[in-house]
Amino acid sequence: MALRKKVKTNGVEYWQISPKLREIEENLYLLKKGVRGAYMMTLTGYNVRYTFGCGGPEDLLETLEDKIKELKEVVREHGLYFYSYVLAHDEYDQDDEDTAVVWIYRFPHQGEIIRSLKGDHSYTEEWMIGKLLGYDDYAMEEFLKKNF
Repeated sequence: MALRKKVKTNGVEYWQISPKLREIEENLYLLKKGVRGAYMMTLTGYNVRYTFGCGGPEDLLETLEDKIKELKEVVREHGLYFYSYVLAHDEYDQDDEDTAVVWIYRFPHQGEIIRSLKGDHSYTEEWMIGKLLGYDDYAMEEFLKKNF
């Protein structure tokens, strides 16, 4: 199902919101209010467009690209920034789905930091991710002592 779609019931048209979008919108609210500076999540979707039934528009299964495009639009409507990348497959991934890591953030400088991350899970990179996600120094100290 799409993150949101217009439906009509008894002549009344309204937006039907998926549970995933409700979770995202809660985090968008927290970002806009300054409770946190960034939000990270994953999205999974087909990497090939499939149809079923008679093949009409309502019979198309959404691709990951469709979901990302729609989410990017929602984020921009809220005046926030968006960055995503698709995770690489390994030799054991035999399905037709991809997974993307999605970052939503408040300030352009955060995007520069996010795009500089290499995914090596180094001490510095984990500290940067923790700070972007709003963890305080006590939580970061505990995490880094335990994992490095």
